[in-house]
Order: sequence, then structure tokens, then C-alpha cells
Amino acid sequence: MSSSRIRSMMDDRIHFFNCSVFDLPRSLCGSVDCVYDRGALVAVFPPEREKYALLVLSLLSPNARYLLVTVDYPVEEYQKGPRSVPDDVVHSLFGGSLQIKQLESVEMLELAKERFGVKSYFYEKVFIMAKE
Repeated sequence: MSSSRIRSMMDDRIHFFNCSVFDLPRSLCGSVDCVYDRGALVAVFPPEREKYALLVLSLLSPNARYLLVTVDYPVEEYQKGPRSVPDDVVHSLFGGSLQIKQLESVEMLELAKERFGVKSYFYEKVFIMAKE
């Protein structure tokens, strides 16, 4: 955890962890009430996604909320980060433990063409999840 940083708000009710979730000792954070994931799941290689999801699920308090931002595009057109996480993968990883509601889906093909060379489709999607 030498490259990890933890920041707390002045009243000590909110803590921000800036590190790999795989390196975060559970004793440091206990259970969490909120997760904002913009850039974590899409950075995880597909073979490690289940491990990531199980770890995050194990940290959630009973009333936790999880805001997840993903991208979805054809993996045969681009294979670097951010990695595509289709809806069915979100539901496979979290649907057995959390209620999932998609809040937004924004088509970003023009930007993706320019940045990543994706030609078919590219969506940024936002999900809110909570324990059932």
C-alpha cells in the first residue's frame, strides 16, 4: 500500500481511498455505504472481473448504494482501456446480489472514433445498484 492514499473529510464521516481495490485491506475501510465506480471496473481485465465484483460486494453495508459507470463497444474493434463491459456482464457480476437500474446510456461514437478507432457503436452507461 505504499502508493495508496487515504483522505478523510474534516468531520471524518467520508473517506476516499486512492489505491487498487485488490490491495485495500478490509480492516482499513470496514463496510462502505457508497461506491462511485468510474474507471475501476472498466480497467479490470475480463478474467479478474468476478474477483473484483466479489470484493466490492463483500465491502457493501446492508443499505449501500453503488453508482457504476461503464462503456460498451465491440471488443473486436478496440481492446485497451477503458474496457467494454456490456450490460449482460454487469448483470452477471452483480445481479445475484444487487438490484440494478440503468440510469443513462449516452452514445459517444464520434468521440470513440477519434480516440479509440471504434467504428460501430460506443456507449457510456450509468447504473445505480443496491442490495435487494
